[in-house]
Parts: sequence; structure tokens; C-alpha cells
Amino acid sequence: LTSGELDFAGIQPAHASFVRRDPTLEIRSFPLLLTYGIVLNTRRRPFDDLATRRAVNAAIDRREIVEGYLYGFGTPAAGPVPPEVPGYLPVPERAAASAAPGAGGQAKRFELLTVGSGEAALEQMVQSRLAAAGFEVTIRQLELSAYLARVYGPERDFDAAVLGVAGDIGLGYLAPL
Repeated sequence: LTSGELDFAGIQPAHASFVRRDPTLEIRSFPLLLTYGIVLNTRRRPFDDLATRRAVNAAIDRREIVEGYLYGFGTPAAGPVPPEVPGYLPVPERAAASAAPGAGGQAKRFELLTVGSGEAALEQMVQSRLAAAGFEVTIRQLELSAYLARVYGPERDFDAAVLGVAGDIGLGYLAPL
């Protein structure tokens, strides 16, 4: 792209500032639904406890993730659909857990599964926020087939998992909204 061999290319948010420095190039942003979420296995400890799930939810700073991981190219949302989508219904806010998960001297430990072999910046941001809230999170990066087997397999062998679900805000299921 920067050498002039391409006329158009999709780029990662991290590369936008580099591309903007070239006066012959232009960044064009368009709506895209790519939801990142953390799925908690409520069949296993510690997420079989509602207060623990609420504590995790309260500890994660969605705005920080959008700014730090997506370089501002995103919208914080409390559910799978961002507020700008027509027909959006807000998720009711719930009270955070009244006691810190580490109360009584014992931090809650769990493994966070993810796909990849890179630096896991998103996962490290979540890990840091949760550590401040009394959670001890181990990040486990797996190749895709191992990840899918653990998360979607019959045993659901995971505590928590990072999911990225791509979509298109023009999909037919949104038309009735």
C-alpha cells in the first residue's frame, strides 16, 4: 500500500497512524460489526457464582480496550450489539459484586483461553484489570482447532474464553428492528 503497488487495502487499527502520515493515502472507515467478548463457563468455578461474574463485568474497562487495543476504532458495548445500531436495546446495568473476589485472602484463579501466537494485547489488558480486582488470570493461547475443541467440545473444558464474532450491520436479521 505505501509503496504504491496496491490501490486499496484493509489495515489493522494499529497501522492507521502510519498510513495517515502519507499524504497520498486516505483512511476510510466504515461500519463493521466485530464483537469481542469474554465467555465465562458458568458450569465451573469460579463463574458458577453470580457475584463473581458481576465482579468480572465491573472490572473490565471497555472504553480502555477500545482506545488501547482498537486505537479508537470501536464502540464500547455491554452486549453483542453496539448502541449505534438501529433498534439497539440497552442491557440493564446490574450492581457489581459487593465483596471483592479476593476477600478472605484468596484470589479467584482462572484460565483465559484465546487463539493465536502473538502478544495477546487484549488479553493482557483484561488480565491487568482483573488482577486489580483480585483475580489471578492465566492466559492460554491455543491454535484454532485446540481452542475450538476445548470451548465447543462436549466437555466445555474452559473457565473463560475470548471470542471475536464477525458480522455485518446490514444483515437481514436487523431489518425488523
